Parts: sequence; structure tokens; C-alpha cells
Amino acid sequence: MLSPYVKALMKETGQSEQEMSVLWNKAKLITNDTFGKSDEQFGKKEYRYTTDVVKSMLGVNENCVKPIDFLKFNGSVDEFMEVVTSGAFPSLDKHIVSKDTKKKTKVIQLDKEVDKNKEKKSLNAVEEAENLIFDHEQYGDDDPKQKYEYEQYEQTDRFNIGQDQFRKHHEERIKEQEENDDKEQLAREKELDKEQADYDRQKEKEKADAEKADEEEKKDRGKEKDKESDELTKEKEKERSDQAKEKEKERLARKKEKEAEMEKQKQASKEKSATSVNK
Repeated sequence: MLSPYVKALMKETGQSEQEMSVLWNKAKLITNDTFGKSDEQFGKKEYRYTTDVVKSMLGVNENCVKPIDFLKFNGSVDEFMEVVTSGAFPSLDKHIVSKDTKKKTKVIQLDKEVDKNKEKKSLNAVEEAENLIFDHEQYGDDDPKQKYEYEQYEQTDRFNIGQDQFRKHHEERIKEQEENDDKEQLAREKELDKEQADYDRQKEKEKADAEKADEEEKKDRGKEKDKESDELTKEKEKERSDQAKEKEKERLARKKEKEAEMEKQKQASKEKSATSVNK
């Protein structure tokens, strides 16, 4: 299955999915053969990797290739190829999956906006060294004209000047890129710290809100419970009061009955005494 980047590249080149899959895998094999070579080979092998990859895939002009600091690249072969080939179509940059890949490649960009009076000769020497080395590595001894030009170039002072200046310029660009990467990394870390702090604050707020809501709910339940208890107490008090009234009523009724009975007995006793006296 093709990655989003390769699919975008496929559209740019007009290749079918099957054709692009074959070309991409072929280019991976070429790149993988020399992937991660030693320091001695850097500077020569670098151009061969990138040029072979792009030409085997697209047949584009090698000037479209992004030169990169190969030994400082920490990504996969696929990521390496994405960065290299995106030089042919700048619009593909946005399709590179790993944002950090661009930072790891230490892209070498010769600064054209130099002080013309101070660096014109040095920059010309750098460009001459770059172009001739590139062509020599690409065509080698197969092109007699190129071979002759390179041999002649090696005999001139410009060769040593160009080599030294090219190396110096390259090292300066790498150092500058690393400093920029450090600044960007620091900025990213600060942003991540801010995001983490915001996240932590939000979580604390949510926790506090949840605890407050629980406390309110407990209070409401307590109030409801107190209300129910008060109603129950009143109900029990009323029940006891009713019972006491009922008992008092019964006691008074019994008392009246008893008094009536006593009065009746008393009256009967009087009548009996009167009858006895008359006899």
C-alpha cells in the first residue's frame, strides 16, 4: 500500500499506482545498498544516492534533488527518499509524513544572498567544486570530456580553494541548521510544556468542579434527609398526641361511668335506709 506522499508523487508524475510502486521499490533498493555509509564516503556517495534514486524513479534533472547531510539523517529509507525527491516537486513537502524528518536531514542550502564584495570568489569556487564533483561522480570516466575537465580542474589552485571553501561552507550551513533546530526544539518544548500546563489546569478545574458538585449533592441529600426526618418526627408527635388525647378521653369516660355507678349505689343505699326507718 502506497503512503500518502508516494500517492501525491504518483499524481505529480502521472504514473499509475502499479508503476509508481515498482519505481519506488526499485529506488529503495538502490538507496538501501549504500544507506548509512561511513564518513569517508560522505560528499561523494551523497550525490550518487540522491541522483540515482530520483533518476530511477522519475527521470528528472538532478538539479531538482535536495542535497542533504546524509550521515546526520536519522530517519528510515522511505523518509530519506521523501526528503530527497520532494526537491523535484516543492508542492510535495506538505505530504512528508514526519515533520521532524526535515529537521534531521540538515538540508544544505548554499546562501546566494552573500556579500558580493567579500564572498563572490569563495562562492564561485564552492559552486564550481560542487558542480564538477557532482558531474564526476555521476559520469566518472565514461565521459572523456568530463574526465579531462575534471583532471584539469584537479591541477588548479581553484580545486584546493573550492574543496576547502565547499567544506567550510558546508560545515557552516550544518552548524547554522543545528542551531536553528535547537531553537525550534526549545520552542516546541516550551509549547508542549504550555499545552501540558493548560491540560493539567483544565484537569484540576474539572476535578474541583466534580468535587464541588458532589459536595452540593451531599448537602442536598442531607437537607432532603433532614426534611424527611422532621416530617417523620412531627408525624410521630402528632400520633403520640392523638393517642394521649384518646387515652384521656377514655379515662374521663371511665371516671364518669364510675362516678355514675357510685352515685347510683349511694342513692340506692339512701333509699334502703329510709325504708328501714319507716318500718
